[in-house]
Amino acid sequence: MNHIRVAVAAAVLAAVPLVGVGTAAASAPPVTVEDLYAALSVRDVPAEYVILVDVSSSMQDGVDLYNPVRRHLREFLANLSEIDHVTVIPFAEAAQTRRVVEGQVGRQPDRLLRGLPATAEGRETDMGTAMEKAVARLARPGRPAIAAVFMLTDGRHTTLPGSGSAYPTASGRQWNRLRDAADKMIATKQHFSAYFTLLGRNASGREGRGCASYSAGELRSNPFCRVFHDGAALAPATVSDLDRRLNAPRTAVLAAKVRAALGEDPRRAVAVRWSSAAVRFVSGTATARVALSNPTRLPLTVSDLRVDTPGGDVTARLSATGVELAPHATTTVDVTLTWAAGRSYSPATLVPIHRRSRLTATVESPFSRILTEQIGVRPAWRLADNDLAVTGGGAGDHLPLLITGVVGLLVVAVLIVVYRFPRLQGTLVALPVLPARKHNDGVLEPNVKVPAPAAKSPRPEPYERIELSGRRPRPFVLGPSAIRERYGVPGEGTVRMRHVDQPSFRRSDLRVEITYGPSDDDERFVTALCRPNDHVIINGVRFEWHLTRR
Repeated sequence: MNHIRVAVAAAVLAAVPLVGVGTAAASAPPVTVEDLYAALSVRDVPAEYVILVDVSSSMQDGVDLYNPVRRHLREFLANLSEIDHVTVIPFAEAAQTRRVVEGQVGRQPDRLLRGLPATAEGRETDMGTAMEKAVARLARPGRPAIAAVFMLTDGRHTTLPGSGSAYPTASGRQWNRLRDAADKMIATKQHFSAYFTLLGRNASGREGRGCASYSAGELRSNPFCRVFHDGAALAPATVSDLDRRLNAPRTAVLAAKVRAALGEDPRRAVAVRWSSAAVRFVSGTATARVALSNPTRLPLTVSDLRVDTPGGDVTARLSATGVELAPHATTTVDVTLTWAAGRSYSPATLVPIHRRSRLTATVESPFSRILTEQIGVRPAWRLADNDLAVTGGGAGDHLPLLITGVVGLLVVAVLIVVYRFPRLQGTLVALPVLPARKHNDGVLEPNVKVPAPAAKSPRPEPYERIELSGRRPRPFVLGPSAIRERYGVPGEGTVRMRHVDQPSFRRSDLRVEITYGPSDDDERFVTALCRPNDHVIINGVRFEWHLTRR
């Protein structure tokens, strides 16, 4: 059933490229460690268990420990894989260890317990001989690379005088030789774990305590830890919860099977294969296709897919930002690259590009947390190194420069207008030069200059006082009809502001350009330039320019 569940989930996930990875992942049920076992077919990986069972009479002295042990062992064996190899070694005095039963679990695990006597009647607890047989069997060639040994007892190593045991005491050189043989055997294993359980009144220690933490005194009373110094205790335990305690060896072996089945998979990289080694931009756009392949036996989640290009001027749009990869499956993602080519001076100008793009992502698995917390494997999945050459050219963004150019021309035009047509300012006063004096033709002589009147002479009454403003030429007519009749100099003209460049070309000065003449004679119109706070005489009229109003 677990096989079906994992297969269906993997197929569904593989079939749907995701825009957001959480879409399909959220719809799938949470995976369990049993799903992991099924996905990797760990039951097809063989392991070996060696079980040492105390059959001394103390196991049934008062409280019956022996029959519950047999019952829990029966349940334990029923949960093992059929291809697992099990050796059951009963021990009491040395002779008892001859009733060893071993073989594959198969479809009838109960037969592995037939070597256990109906009742526990042994007079000794010869742990040394039992462990020696366990080490010898585990060391034989061709045995599974994953192995576990555990001992179930209620007492300490004891032998009677004259029993013929090779381990008459709990210490000595024979124990050292047994420990060396165990170390040599362990070195040949891919995984080895050892556990002991003290039952009944001798139960002591804390659950999971390792033999490496035992003191010298504790090691003398616990020969199991002297032989298997990396072992661990399954005590304290009452016989009623022995089934839960026996789950520790099985779990450790299953974790080892997972690690063996995975091999190098937790460190493999997802293969990345671009549709071509390079893409070429046409009008600032390029398309490509990238294939992602899962080289592992587990489903993988590839999220946060993006294309990184140095310079930051190339943007990528992917058909999916995340995909689910079934074991050994491949899926493709379409990539559209857009290049901001920068500014150019015309639409026909192509800006070249030479970049190296790279696909990046985060790679995980639905089993990542289980692998880390329960299996002892820290995955390091990633995308394989990949490189995409980006070449070609694109049309630059000429519009900003075009707008800038138009604005610049407008500014220059405005500056020219401002320069050529300065704003009129101040006051222009028109005064008669001398009393009316007519020629035979009845008009004043043009441009007649006379000395200024004496200081005590009254200032002539002006024809006109013209306030200057604006940039356009200012027309004017000198005086009302009474003045024209009095002086006989009717006339009109225009006034405007001008810049006059100096010979050094370092500066320019403002002038008032005055054009004036008799109203009835166009040929006598004369134009003159007047400095600030100065005057000019045109056709018998003195024009004074005052920058401050008078």
